[in-house]
Amino acid sequence: MALLRIPLGSACLFGFLIAVWTPHIAALPPTHDGQGCDGVCSDADTSALLQRLGKQRQVAVLASDTNGSTSTDGISLCPASTYRSGNIVFDCSGASGTQSFLMPAKKMETAQDIPKGAVNLQVGITAEVDVDVFLYDAGAKKYVVHYSGKRASINDKARSGTYQGVPVTFSGDDRTSPVTETVTLDGTLPFACSLKLQNYADEEAEATMTYSYIGVEPCPSPPPGCSIYTEFASSLAYEAILEWSYAQQVTYISA
Repeated sequence: MALLRIPLGSACLFGFLIAVWTPHIAALPPTHDGQGCDGVCSDADTSALLQRLGKQRQVAVLASDTNGSTSTDGISLCPASTYRSGNIVFDCSGASGTQSFLMPAKKMETAQDIPKGAVNLQVGITAEVDVDVFLYDAGAKKYVVHYSGKRASINDKARSGTYQGVPVTFSGDDRTSPVTETVTLDGTLPFACSLKLQNYADEEAEATMTYSYIGVEPCPSPPPGCSIYTEFASSLAYEAILEWSYAQQVTYISA
């Protein structure tokens, strides 16, 4: 059975397509197991199809931060007129969850943008291969957490410290499978930053991210992890989903 996989860097496109074009899901071809919906999908049909699409792409949100909005089979949905642009949708009242995704081989990727105002954030990564976790302050163009002491004051040898008044703790550089690395930030972040991952394996690898935080202060709108879309962006999404639909028809007809 062929699996459709979206790498870490492409995961948010799937969220955008789902948010914008859920009414058009009925136009998609049946999935390879022969299941689909004829005519207009019911809510149950749409829910089941979303679940199958998510599983096929290995983008599996095991526990969701619903952000006060609806959630379909573990896929957090953003408010109306927005689409999901982050792996985590930050709920202003706090949340915790677990998410799995694929990392490309021999490459560093941004796993999650962390908003200014996040309170008491803890985020960890677990993988079967050697993966490193970095916390990067794009505004200052410097690493907050890095395994090397030459790149960051909080590193494998100095695992705790303070950055812009916020206590930061790093679990350390783990190279033994299963690899687990965690970053903890105590207090309210006065800056936005990014959680970056480096996969050192020669093949793509699946990683599991766990996270928790108690809120976002002040509470922004739209919530971090959601972005406003326009008619132009919507038209691009429609073209993309048509291309995806055609590709799947070719794949399964030729299989």
